[in-house]
Amino acid sequence: MIRIQTIFAAVLMAAALAPIGSAQAGMFKAIASFCAEAGCTDGAAPDRKLVIDAAGRLYGTTALGGNSNLGTVFEVAPNADHSKWKLNTIYKFPVGCGRDGCEPFGDLIIDQDGNLYGIAFEGGAHQIGLVFKLSPNARHTKWTFEPIYDFGSGLAAEPSAGLTYQGESSGAPYDGKSPLYGATIVGGGSGEGVAYMLTRKHGVWTETDLYSFCSQTNCADGSLPDAELLVDANGRIFGTTLNGGANDAGVVFELAETAGVWSETVLHNFCGMQDCADGVLSQRALVMDSEGALFGALAAGGVHKSGLVFKLMPNGTQSEYSVVYDFCSRRDCRDGAAPDTELLLDSVRALYGTTVAGGNQTDSGTVFRLSGGALDVLHKFCAKAACPDGASPRGGVSMDASGHLFGATTSGGKHGEGAVFELAP
Repeated sequence: MIRIQTIFAAVLMAAALAPIGSAQAGMFKAIASFCAEAGCTDGAAPDRKLVIDAAGRLYGTTALGGNSNLGTVFEVAPNADHSKWKLNTIYKFPVGCGRDGCEPFGDLIIDQDGNLYGIAFEGGAHQIGLVFKLSPNARHTKWTFEPIYDFGSGLAAEPSAGLTYQGESSGAPYDGKSPLYGATIVGGGSGEGVAYMLTRKHGVWTETDLYSFCSQTNCADGSLPDAELLVDANGRIFGTTLNGGANDAGVVFELAETAGVWSETVLHNFCGMQDCADGVLSQRALVMDSEGALFGALAAGGVHKSGLVFKLMPNGTQSEYSVVYDFCSRRDCRDGAAPDTELLLDSVRALYGTTVAGGNQTDSGTVFRLSGGALDVLHKFCAKAACPDGASPRGGVSMDASGHLFGATTSGGKHGEGAVFELAP
């Protein structure tokens, strides 16, 4: 079984080199904790972005827990005034990792009817992963699980990144019928991963392989695309790879279609600067602002070898890459370290995210806001013994209509196996 192991550079102490705002006062609350059930059958270690429905319910996946530690899909539902929340495990992947798959490593998406779509890394008809749909009844008391596509008819195999669709970055829910896009870390001519499209006709989903990575000598086009893709308004696809490229440290790529043929352009090769000052270890989706600039976070590299946020203005091989913020710029990494996070871009172009480490003496991570190059730490995790507020958040945060932020931690909480939190900046 193939797994991508997350590797973080050691966090180094450094003198203050860049300004950072003071932590903002705001309401923080851990609203759910995992592993309340024996054997963590309610899930453990959530490490992906949460999705929010029209009623304010939160949905996500856990990499561990459930039946035989094969993962879960969960809901965290509020009461009428959002003063209390309840964790509901809406699906536990079955023992044996058979027809329904297992290990839901990717982000979920939600359609306009409240149905959830996700991927399972393994299992399915050919034991190399599948795409599933979860549909609720009217009262959200019962969910129906349906495998809608089994990998194996195309080149793609073992998806570790979730699905996306054109318009997702605008916040619009999925319409339930437009093409879906994703990437796998296995498959293709060289076995180094595939970008694919799923289309639905007469209720049947069909895969089209758009691009096989490592198609060029020495994998100059990148290999192992392990992050969700981004599709812009013109249908161009952007993403990153973990490996390959000029320095075998991954790339930012663009896929574009002309007359039915998709081609790739490498926009940036990571670790192109001395000591990888431009960063390495890209595992999370990119975001795009209204001017077409791409932003992303890297969990390692940078001036202090503790990760960074970057900006890239796409322009083919002449694309402009710059570092927006280097983490661990304050002594003891009080500004955070190792941002293994998807970024959230708000209406005033501020970026929000999480770091796995840094923040305080417990080195348990932060929630941050980045605007105009200045970083505000909104919360430092594990301020109390046993980390009841959670520790080591991965995947980033989501924002509801009132501006509240929601995310998950991979450890801490009441039972030590992760928590879901709410933060009102």
